[in-house]
Amino acid sequence: AGGELDGDKLKKTVRTAVRMLDNVIDINYYAVPQAKNSNFKHRPVGLGIMGFQDALYQKGIAYASDEAVSFADTSMELVSYHAIEASSDLAAERGTYQSFEGSLWHQGILPIDSIDKLVQERGADYIEVDTSTTQDWTVYARSSKARACVTQTSWRSRRRRPSPTSAASLSPSSRPIRTCS
Repeated sequence: AGGELDGDKLKKTVRTAVRMLDNVIDINYYAVPQAKNSNFKHRPVGLGIMGFQDALYQKGIAYASDEAVSFADTSMELVSYHAIEASSDLAAERGTYQSFEGSLWHQGILPIDSIDKLVQERGADYIEVDTSTTQDWTVYARSSKARACVTQTSWRSRRRRPSPTSAASLSPSSRPIRTCS
């Protein structure tokens, strides 16, 4: 829309994709029982984007520029945010996956937090990440039927993002995304 991310369309697309990927776990053909058992126990899904270079071209942004890095950061942060929100909603609807109890998600450690764990394990010299700002999340099991309940308490990027102008309106606000009481 006018060369900018369509936040509503992105949200709807990501929510649909997360539900579809979760459904695929149940209807997929598994060549070996170990794969089926693992997928049913952990319910892993992968979500990414296509057409990134096309979007940069339409916006007139050079692929190897700082502006491209900023656009990648903004767009993938929104995909991640909406995927976590959709997963949380599925959790409330469909129940916990078998290995949720005791998992990093259960402990309130989301994928972005795993960078901190990597730095702790391998040392600050191993990976260079700007950790001056953080995302504060609360993750917990709402009930025995909830996979996870994720409540956003603030949304601040860890990555360098020099005041994104158009994306600022698309960034989630500091209000909770879900009430888990």
